[in-house]
Amino acid sequence: AVFPFLIFDNSRDFLSDSYGKKVCEYNFFSEFKLKREFRIHESYVGSSILLDFSKLNFFTRIQKSNFLFLRSVNKINDGETEQAKKILNQALEFNSESLDCLEALGVIFGEEKKFDDAHACMDKIIDLSPDHIMARTNKSLFYMREGKIDEAEKEKEISAKLSLGSFQKEIDEKREAKLNNQRAM
Repeated sequence: AVFPFLIFDNSRDFLSDSYGKKVCEYNFFSEFKLKREFRIHESYVGSSILLDFSKLNFFTRIQKSNFLFLRSVNKINDGETEQAKKILNQALEFNSESLDCLEALGVIFGEEKKFDDAHACMDKIIDLSPDHIMARTNKSLFYMREGKIDEAEKEKEISAKLSLGSFQKEIDEKREAKLNNQRAM
């Protein structure tokens, strides 16, 4: 059985009950469904259960970001892209360098034809990881959709070179492992 929870980070603004009484502080929150074994002491506000991020077993900002990324994937798969964007932005507050979050957000922007935002996400990925093949591939696709064929071809070429380089590196690593195994005999 799963139960709905609102998970929040209690650092800024606040949430109040129907009488205006301050119940808790939060930064951003989102609804999740947690299994019974993961529930901990909870507070009720109306029909919602509030649970603080810091009480979960997600101790680092990166772990919290990864948790939210996985939740956003579920939302994307359910067709709830607006909720997915909110969750991805929240995840990026915990880890602004999450390549997975940036790529997912960029792809959503691309699907919405918000190409400036989509390119900005991919550019940040490229700044953080210049050999990121999918960022280049996505940029190429965005340019194609925009009708910018020359830019699309340039990104496609860079992506192809990175892909071949990655493939060659994998072959070299397999050769080296094979040689090491032969030497060990």
